[in-house]
Amino acid sequence: MRIIVSLTGLAIVAVFAFQNCNIPPKAGEVAAEGSQKAQATRIDMVAADISKVSFYMKEAQTMTRSGKSFSVMMRKQLSFDMATGVLTETFEDTKTSRTFCPPDTMKNELGAMLEDSQVCKWGHVSDPGEMCSMALILPYAEVTTGQEMWALGSATDGCGNNAIDLCDSRGDVLKQWAADMNQTYSNYTCK
Repeated sequence: MRIIVSLTGLAIVAVFAFQNCNIPPKAGEVAAEGSQKAQATRIDMVAADISKVSFYMKEAQTMTRSGKSFSVMMRKQLSFDMATGVLTETFEDTKTSRTFCPPDTMKNELGAMLEDSQVCKWGHVSDPGEMCSMALILPYAEVTTGQEMWALGSATDGCGNNAIDLCDSRGDVLKQWAADMNQTYSNYTCK
């Protein structure tokens, strides 16, 4: 009797342990996979009146609590106001923010890069019957205009359904630009 109960318990644990083991793709992989399965709706950004571009990054921060220091990964948002050129750094966990004033060339370079791009929106890209994890894929950037906001690199599930990103690998170019800017923006204090 003990053996039957043990085997039944072991079977139940095994069934629940292997539920939804699908590893969600990284944000950059979503667009590539989606383009093979479904056609994307393309939106030109030439006429878009871009007001703000926000980049999301993770950064290690040292925190001190109760006299003990420890390192934690925090999600950081860098928001570029395209009208003023002011860059605001906000750590989402602590809600602390600082303001920087990079040269106009950075704002102009970012604006030209986006205006020369298209936003691709993929619909339902997974195959019928395919099991998709319920994990949202968070954006690496958000582009805000007067009419809408595009969460670049995002998707509604682990299969990449309803993904949004820049078309033709332009998302990779934007991510590299953001990584380069992330290394230098703290040098541009406002006067």
